Amino acid sequence: MLDNSIEEGSSIPEAFEIDVISEEFFGIEKPQKILIVEGESDRECIKRYFYLKNIEITFEIRTASVALENCKDIDGKKKALQYFDDNLCSKNPIDIKLLLDRDYDFVLQTNRINKDIFYYDFYELENYLFDIQTFKEFLLHCYPKELKLDDFQEVFEDITNFDVSENFLFIYYLSLYRELNYYERTNQKIENIVEYSNFIKKFNYSGVYTGKDPEVIGESLNEKVSSYIENKLNLIEDNLFNDIKDFFEAEYFEKPESFLEFSQFYFKGKILLRNFSIILKMINNNNAIKSNTNIVDLLLSHLIYSNKNFENKMKLIVSSF
Repeated sequence: MLDNSIEEGSSIPEAFEIDVISEEFFGIEKPQKILIVEGESDRECIKRYFYLKNIEITFEIRTASVALENCKDIDGKKKALQYFDDNLCSKNPIDIKLLLDRDYDFVLQTNRINKDIFYYDFYELENYLFDIQTFKEFLLHCYPKELKLDDFQEVFEDITNFDVSENFLFIYYLSLYRELNYYERTNQKIENIVEYSNFIKKFNYSGVYTGKDPEVIGESLNEKVSSYIENKLNLIEDNLFNDIKDFFEAEYFEKPESFLEFSQFYFKGKILLRNFSIILKMINNNNAIKSNTNIVDLLLSHLIYSNKNFENKMKLIVSSF
């Protein structure tokens, strides 16, 4: 398992001025070339990639994570961008590149356009599992070897092409609406935003699939997902479900058509991987795919290093210094 503890000196400071003071008053020189990533898992994965590929790098890799008592990170992207901008305005700017999660930046057109700012190809690092070739390799690894390969191909296509327009689409809208609320681009502000965010984080995929969550009504997947979301939202705020539904009926935002698109660009990979087995059952209960492994570890310690898109991204960053 990757060690997610933050090494001393591996993170950029809370403010750019701290590095300036350290250099001017204490003689602690800043590195002249830095790649800043959002989280420690990003940093460790990239360091391991360069090590395994025997690639010597001329820059330091630092994270924008902040170690808190509860082991949570806070707004790594905002911190990285602020450090980047402060460096540009400093007397002696150094060579800094950023590698950021896409999140919903491109959907909301809040992405920064700068030759020194790079974004992952997918929502975040963990979403590289759903790059189609890597996803196929992973599912094949989980498929019983005694079954026919032709049957696997049929299952694979059923999963990747699964229509999300009436079920997982609203799960995407939940997360997107939270971002829109942050940017004050919704008609009404969510008053209980912490409770709303916790609902997204603790979405009961298992309870929806089995129908055992008390807020679930109906038999079909669409009925279960819709009733669960509606009832939970209206417990947070009166008529919140209809407010969000009406908003997305009136406003257009790009949206996924298939489960593969949903998993690549429109939803947080960490949540998908944490709930992967039950989500697969929601899509196709009759498939023979079973995973008893830690998917995040498998991806970040093995699968991602043969991913062509990830490899090309690393080459692009190295050549930019």
